[in-house]
Amino acid sequence: MVRRKRLGVLVLALLVGLPFASWGAGKTPLARVEVQPTRVDWLPQVANQKMELKVAGPGNFYIQQDFAAGESPAFNALDRQLQDGVYSYELRAAGGVVQSGSLWVQDGRFVEPEATESKPPLRNVTAQTVTVFPDDIVVQGQACVGANCTAADVNGAALRIKESNNYQIKFDAWNCCVPWEQAWILQANEPGVNGDFTIRTTGTAPFRIMPTAPDNSLVLFANGNIGLGTLAPATRLDAKANVAGQATERLQNSSATGYSGTEYLDNAGNVDLFFGIDNAASTTRLNSANNNPISMFTNGAERMRITTSLIYVPSGEVRIPGGSASANAWPTHFN
Repeated sequence: MVRRKRLGVLVLALLVGLPFASWGAGKTPLARVEVQPTRVDWLPQVANQKMELKVAGPGNFYIQQDFAAGESPAFNALDRQLQDGVYSYELRAAGGVVQSGSLWVQDGRFVEPEATESKPPLRNVTAQTVTVFPDDIVVQGQACVGANCTAADVNGAALRIKESNNYQIKFDAWNCCVPWEQAWILQANEPGVNGDFTIRTTGTAPFRIMPTAPDNSLVLFANGNIGLGTLAPATRLDAKANVAGQATERLQNSSATGYSGTEYLDNAGNVDLFFGIDNAASTTRLNSANNNPISMFTNGAERMRITTSLIYVPSGEVRIPGGSASANAWPTHFN
């Protein structure tokens, strides 16, 4: 009789203990979740348990609250302004058992997720599926992403993208109404062109590299110098070529009017000199602004100066093609 009583007590203890063990196995939820438009309640399935609730979401949102035994953890949207998106929660009991999941916020209110979002279909070898991980992911190895990936592709590169006509990494503009939220794409093997590598945004590709570009086409040196065709630029902009008759620089303003050329500024930011062409008249234009004279030097010695009204040359002979003139034909003094 005593043995039967002890056996009954043992069975009862096991029956009571089973739910506690099953939390860790994920078979029985730690709490039942009730979602309302303005709040979420976690109703504990076992009473008298201290619980800790953590919620993280968009915009670096994070809260942590402790609830005494007998209290039902709750999360109220009216207490704070919530951005739309997916929030992850973790509910932890005093014994270390954890229940986690996701909450969806739309228009500042909690909403029930669609069935396809809350319970994604099982993976198989034929159907295309989407799996959402409402948590951080760490890959201690190699990864291949794309429809053409095989087991052999996780050998070599830490991250491989392999999908015909879709070699893209996209920085999506999740928030539509903030001016600095723009969509950017790193695009390799641009379809229908040359297999270029581009940086793209909405409607434009401001940066492009062709696969046939030679070595050191563009070099940003450690001191800020920029090299074009050189690995060691010696000045702020250093362009080098090694083809007979090839220009190292070409500038064009394709407007039918105005000018095409280069402006030079002084230390105060004033445009003091323009050198280029007149687009409409097709004439070379050298314009020294702000009443600055134009001085010409040879080996550091000034040979001629042009001011707003006169041309000055040093004393000596002035040679003119087709003949010569003495220096007396020119003013020979400098101001």
